[in-house]
Amino acid sequence: MTKDEFLKLMQEWGVMPHAYSINGEEKEDSLNIKKESDHNYSVYYLERGKRKELKRVSSIEDAYNVIAQEIREWLDLGINVNPVSKDFIENYDEITKQWLKEWKLKNK
Repeated sequence: MTKDEFLKLMQEWGVMPHAYSINGEEKEDSLNIKKESDHNYSVYYLERGKRKELKRVSSIEDAYNVIAQEIREWLDLGINVNPVSKDFIENYDEITKQWLKEWKLKNK
């Protein structure tokens, strides 16, 4: 599966990008891909700074497949891969400012 195919699939399934990292950035509580060397990619889940390796594969395309399969299994089991709403993430700064303002008023 190509990167574009993977991203299209995630969009179709309604999976937000915080559930995975495919660009080399390590994300907590997410599925990650790390290029270990040429033709050696590690697919793992990062939790509390500890890697839980799922599989090693020989191509980035195979790594996309592994992540897609894992997410599909989670969805089939009814696991919410988007525990925070998209609206909350997109409006986080504004929501935080409003909450802080209300908290300051209550705690004068």
